[in-house]
Amino acid sequence: MSVIVCIAEDVSSLIEELIEHELKKGEKPVVISNRDELKNRAVELGADIRDVKDVEEIPPHQVLIIDASTTHITGKFDGKVWIVSDGRSKLESVEAIHFILDSEGYFTHVGGQIEGVDVREGMHITDILRDSPENRVQLENRIKMLEEEGVATTTLMLKGDEPRWVEVREEGVWRGKELVETVGVMRDITDLILLEREMEEFDNRLVDISTRAGSVIYRMNILTAQYDYISPSIETLTGFSLEEHMRDPKLLEKLIHPEDRGVDNGTYRLIKKDGSVRWVRESRRVVRSSSGVPCAVEVILTDVTELMDVQDKIGKETEDIRRAIETANVFVVVIDEMGRIEFMNSEARKLTGYDGKGRLFDEFVSEKDKKKFRAFIRNPRRTDISIISASGKERVLHVGGMKTGDKFYLVGLDLTEKLGLLEEHARKRRELEEMYKKLKEISNIRTEFMNMAVHDLKNPIIALKGNLELIKSKELDDEVKRRIENMEEIIDALSILVNDLRDAVKLESQRLKVDRVDLSSVLHSAVNMLQGAAFEKGLNVKTIIPSPLVVEGDEDRLLRLFVNLIGNAIKYTDKGTVGIEAVEEDEHIHVKVWDTGRGIQDVDKIFEKFYGEGMGLGLYIAKKVVEAHSGRIYAESTVGKGSVFHVLLPKHK
Repeated sequence: MSVIVCIAEDVSSLIEELIEHELKKGEKPVVISNRDELKNRAVELGADIRDVKDVEEIPPHQVLIIDASTTHITGKFDGKVWIVSDGRSKLESVEAIHFILDSEGYFTHVGGQIEGVDVREGMHITDILRDSPENRVQLENRIKMLEEEGVATTTLMLKGDEPRWVEVREEGVWRGKELVETVGVMRDITDLILLEREMEEFDNRLVDISTRAGSVIYRMNILTAQYDYISPSIETLTGFSLEEHMRDPKLLEKLIHPEDRGVDNGTYRLIKKDGSVRWVRESRRVVRSSSGVPCAVEVILTDVTELMDVQDKIGKETEDIRRAIETANVFVVVIDEMGRIEFMNSEARKLTGYDGKGRLFDEFVSEKDKKKFRAFIRNPRRTDISIISASGKERVLHVGGMKTGDKFYLVGLDLTEKLGLLEEHARKRRELEEMYKKLKEISNIRTEFMNMAVHDLKNPIIALKGNLELIKSKELDDEVKRRIENMEEIIDALSILVNDLRDAVKLESQRLKVDRVDLSSVLHSAVNMLQGAAFEKGLNVKTIIPSPLVVEGDEDRLLRLFVNLIGNAIKYTDKGTVGIEAVEEDEHIHVKVWDTGRGIQDVDKIFEKFYGEGMGLGLYIAKKVVEAHSGRIYAESTVGKGSVFHVLLPKHK
């Protein structure tokens, strides 16, 4: 049965395309919805309709178109799942994997694909993930979200040489309060993650550049009233640490000199922590979201104290001041009452490329700022003026001035590079935001494409067993019965393998049910469970187990550990004796399981995963159990004479 799930508030625009698609294949689609307007539209287009209560009556192999308000019923059907959202139905190129995980984290169903990601039924989710602290935290949070909200969204890093991330979205299926399985979708978000990191690195580089340029740059989030970032040079400018500014976003505002508060000319005084005063020039830009809503303010603060000091000195026309002005790192020009230049210092000559004495200063001002400059001459309030140098390059000066007698003293600070830095930052950020927006759109399409692929799958092992039991109830000849018995043995072996794999994964996470355990009782229980197997082979079983022997651990896992070791000793001993001995040694309980059997080659490799007969998990699990108890396990063996397995477990304190 094909299922078409429409996840959009208005799906009527999608119905015609979906129905035509299915009719061309010769299938009669069925629309499931509780909304009358949607059902009426479906009837007009030639589809059948059903209410949610009639879902059980849908014949097999029908095509379903399910309204978003009823997506939970998709769990009742098998087959192909389509998800269509926000008017996008042409999504064949989107890569995603839809899946079902059992309560232990094993894939019981896998559909769809992501290039380069190998996910198969029977694998555990950690088999495809990199072993990292971030992944472990995400997997733990996944369970919490499922328990608290019923759904979970996690970002996980895949195994491999190249960094790669997937977003996993799941919905829990519950039996009462027990989480039975989860159904969900996995999609590749590597491009999105790398772009976000590139944006973060770009912002960091910008802060570093601004710091080396002697300026402070910060970005204030309008919505949260918190800094998105602020350059470390803020400490030099204000005397307060970066951490103090981050804790109190209003600290900078509090440092503005009382006389300059409310003055909106872009230049003001800051009172430093030590009480000294610095003049700063503020340049700011409003950052808007993709929808045009203001979301942040980016600001560059430049220390212009030297500029202001020069302006203060210009009032005294002495040779000493002239010399200071000539060598100052600011633009200084003296203009007569006719607007002609009487004096230009070295910085002014360097910036303009002229020795403009005798020329009208107005000639250097860009056409767009001539009117502003004339207003400035009449009323010298600090402002920004653009001038054109001899090379034709436009430079931006932050200027101030004062009139003394028939002379006008103009002092400027070159802001071209600093403003260019802010503009370059704005341009780059716009480019990155546009790229981010496009990738986000792709990400949303992928998310919507397989938002919840729900299949009600039967456990394949249980299904096989049930079918074999049904067949066995019939009259069969001996050869068929023998083959059925062989199949049952294979299914039992598969069940054991799945249990071993599950135990291996659990043990690697080291989740133990820690309690006070009498190890002597555990050892006697293990011996009693295997006494019959030893008797059938005619083996002697020798035990030296004093009581009590108290350790701290998980009793069930310790029992399985020693059943495994003693069972192996019996299995690989054809005649002679199997022994179990235990003794207290300083901080440990030392248990020996020995035999007079075949012995082991390559004894150093036997605890490796998948080494040895079968799937080679038994001794690997044994090692993980011991290590989870902060213990140690090793073996000694001589081929043809037997083996000794040593287990050291810490005593209970």
